[in-house]
Amino acid sequence: MSESRGFIKNHHIIQATTMGASVNSAPIDGSSLSHIVIEAVWSEGASPVGTVALQGSVTGTNWIDIGTPISVSGNSGFGFNQTASASAYGPIRVRFTRTSGTGTLNVYLSAK
Repeated sequence: MSESRGFIKNHHIIQATTMGASVNSAPIDGSSLSHIVIEAVWSEGASPVGTVALQGSVTGTNWIDIGTPISVSGNSGFGFNQTASASAYGPIRVRFTRTSGTGTLNVYLSAK
């Protein structure tokens, strides 16, 4: 991860993770970040279906989606979520919510 002065570039927040179950990334401090983009890439799939969402929290206990979740379907693919409203939260994370199928998921985050 490249990070300096409130910038995060190409942070590999979820790395080659199985899509056979729902998963959360480790939270990072989003309080100084006003613009965030995530890129989700899935491959090696057996018809994975679900969503990838950027989430924010005030306390780190209860989480809410920020922006529109990325719909996952098909054996391979990618999607983006860009938001300009994350600075009101403290911690942020990425969550994959599985509906069915399997595959391998990678998610990258850049922010300022």
